[in-house]
Amino acid sequence: MIQIKRSRNVSAIAALSTLLLGACTPSLTQRDLSAGVIVPEAWTAIAERTDDFGLDGWAASFEDTELVDLIAMGRERNPDLRTAAARLNQSKASARVAFADRLPTLDAQFTPTRLQSRFTAPNGQVGVVRQNNFSLAGNLAWEIDVWGRVASNVAAADADLMASKADLAAAQLSFGANVARAYFEIVAASELSRLAADSTNSFARSLNIVKARYRKGITNALDVRLAANSLESAKALQVQRASQKAESQRRLEVLLGQYPAGLISAAQTLPTLGTAGPTGIPSDLLSRRPDIRAAYVRLAAADYRVAEAKRNLLPSFQITGSAGNQTEIFSDFLEFDSLVWRISANVTQPIFQGGRLKETVKLRQAQADEAVASYAGTLLTAFQEVENALANEDFLREREAFLKQAVDEAAAATVLAQQQYSRGLTQILNLLDSQRRELDSRSQLIDIRSARVQNRVTLYLALGGPVLPEPTGQTPQEKGAAL
Repeated sequence: MIQIKRSRNVSAIAALSTLLLGACTPSLTQRDLSAGVIVPEAWTAIAERTDDFGLDGWAASFEDTELVDLIAMGRERNPDLRTAAARLNQSKASARVAFADRLPTLDAQFTPTRLQSRFTAPNGQVGVVRQNNFSLAGNLAWEIDVWGRVASNVAAADADLMASKADLAAAQLSFGANVARAYFEIVAASELSRLAADSTNSFARSLNIVKARYRKGITNALDVRLAANSLESAKALQVQRASQKAESQRRLEVLLGQYPAGLISAAQTLPTLGTAGPTGIPSDLLSRRPDIRAAYVRLAAADYRVAEAKRNLLPSFQITGSAGNQTEIFSDFLEFDSLVWRISANVTQPIFQGGRLKETVKLRQAQADEAVASYAGTLLTAFQEVENALANEDFLREREAFLKQAVDEAAAATVLAQQQYSRGLTQILNLLDSQRRELDSRSQLIDIRSARVQNRVTLYLALGGPVLPEPTGQTPQEKGAAL
């Protein structure tokens, strides 16, 4: 549960505030984390999950140390992450600026002056007088935050800081997922490139067989042309796969903050996936996903700004003071016998500002309403992402099983077609068609295995990272404790 400290006013002051503002005095009680969205007790899309992700993070579950190292390295170089870190530093500075309003301001001014003046004596003689003057003044100003207006502004800035921290965490999680996606695109492209090379070799062997039969007069020139066509098409596909791999390599290099030279390496085969691991329950997402945390604390910041706007309608209380000394001789400057000081208090009540203050209240309230709707939309989108990823876990696994069977059938058909063509029992078209079907089936199998890996990354991202098993003895209340 997200906790945000809120200022408390003395009861007498609160009573006076209520008298002045009536029912419009803001309530800063914590909002419901669900924002009115009905959260089920379990995910409706259920996938098999028994694996333990361990404590090394979601990337380690793929058992690829190179991927883990690339993510760690890229976090130091990625421009988007540096941008998010800079925004966090801005929020830290803004929070310190806001907190400074709660403290008195004190400034000092030292003014040395040399003055020359002319005078006329009674005898008519004109003279010149030169005079030195040294003055030191100190000024103090402090607003007594009777109604908590300044405290509300400070709380809003603190909430903005919390949101920036959550934004950075979300950017880091998204960055890791994007690196994994680009990385596995390279791996899939490598497998497809090797498959294209194998197919080229297969079609080349078929062409050699056809040419040998043609030289013996067993077949005709048409078979030679058809076999040659299939070989050239396979070569073109091989070049296309190489181009796709290079594009994936450059995409990953840019993510890592490197020049896109298309030289980065990756694993040669896609990982074998087990089950998805524990996913927790839907309500866990409210505290796990950094984008949800960011939306929630921005909602809290909007509430605080509503409170600040309303309290601007109340009187403000200031204490001001000044002290100083003035002398014509610098050596007497620290003599405090002539010290002059003043202290005063004043109360300022807004009376007429053209409706600016009241309209500001309406503006802040409308912004808070927008934050509520945005937060609810963020929740629903997060739930949708998890449900889709969980459902796809099962759908993609079933498709992979069917495609494996299709590959086995296509491979057996190719072998049979080669045997029959060698014996003159079938036409070259049947052999070439069998080879193309096998190529298509194997390509689809690699694509679906790649899709499963990509969906697993999407699931981890949707869950806000891997869900670790609860420690022994942890209560549900402890599980939902404040972040």
